[in-house]
Amino acid sequence: MASLTIGRVANTTTGLQTHGGFKTSHMVYTVSPARGTGFVIQHVTRAFDVYRLNNGQPGRHAMTAGEMEDFINPNRRTTRYVYADVLEYWEAWPIPFDGRYQVTDTFNFYGFITSTSGRVSYASEGTKGTFEQNGTATFYTDASPERTLANTNMGFARGRATLANNLLYTESRPQNLPSTSSNSKSRSIKVKWDDSQFSRIGTVAAYNTELVHETP
Repeated sequence: MASLTIGRVANTTTGLQTHGGFKTSHMVYTVSPARGTGFVIQHVTRAFDVYRLNNGQPGRHAMTAGEMEDFINPNRRTTRYVYADVLEYWEAWPIPFDGRYQVTDTFNFYGFITSTSGRVSYASEGTKGTFEQNGTATFYTDASPERTLANTNMGFARGRATLANNLLYTESRPQNLPSTSSNSKSRSIKVKWDDSQFSRIGTVAAYNTELVHETP
């Protein structure tokens, strides 16, 4: 049976950005026995707890998915960046040959930056909140991984670019999985931000994102 490991990419640290945004990469790899072809499926969950500021004070109720999308893209004329209605999905990629195989998997969140930023005072009308993303990856042994994953009975299709980075993707639990699987490995990141508590670098306001936790 193959083993699955998740480790931080060498020389790569969490890229904390602004307004809740971040980008972090990990290496997912298998050390497979002979005839160890197969595929990895990662189950990803996402949790938002975001509040709109009014004169610098957070509202009493968390923003809905629609309100979050409206804040970032008020005119809905550009691609959504939050996908706040998607709280879980599964992504998959093949392990097409025997032996050690590895892939870099990236968690990337754009943050709550509105497309009308020139007309919004973030300190008084921005957002405050937390965002958490978790992934659990499992390797499944399969002799023809590309063909198996292409089978529509499993439920995968080519994914939303901003969520699954063009990997095979589904928002429903995959069906008809092989019976032989590896151990599962998990990773998690959670960030927080508060636009009312901005810092200033010279004349420029910096709306920092803080790391709550990241594993591994």
